[in-house]
Amino acid sequence: MESLLSFLLIQISESSQAAPSLDSLGVDWGAVSIMGAIMITGLLFSALFSASEVAFFSLSGNLSPDDFELAKSDAVFRRVLLMLEKPRRLLSTILIGNTVANIVTAVMAAVITGELLILFLVPDYIVYTVEVLLITAVIVIVSEITPKIIAIKSP
Repeated sequence: MESLLSFLLIQISESSQAAPSLDSLGVDWGAVSIMGAIMITGLLFSALFSASEVAFFSLSGNLSPDDFELAKSDAVFRRVLLMLEKPRRLLSTILIGNTVANIVTAVMAAVITGELLILFLVPDYIVYTVEVLLITAVIVIVSEITPKIIAIKSP
């Protein structure tokens, strides 16, 4: 009986010593936080491009002759009118910027997920499936739909 008790105590102490701490798992928390900041920046840039697309093209149909008089004195408005003169070029620039921002966001989300994957005992395919669904929903809602709704109300 005493040997069984000794055996159990040894097993318990070895298992408590073998449990890894979060720091010993090899996750570089500094890098993860920087990648998180880059991911959020990508979301913000994507939102900016989405809002600007709707804002620019909703302006183009609502310009009055008074607006052109305003353009003579306002350099920013003059620049907006200049960009609206070449709508295909403007749209291409906005869409390329939006695509790059979305790619940066998705890549950072994938890298962060890969870094944090070692903390969970969930199969890789489940984690990556959830990640794809989640980042898609976040990009569509935060960076596409919401900025466009705001921009259409106040171009």
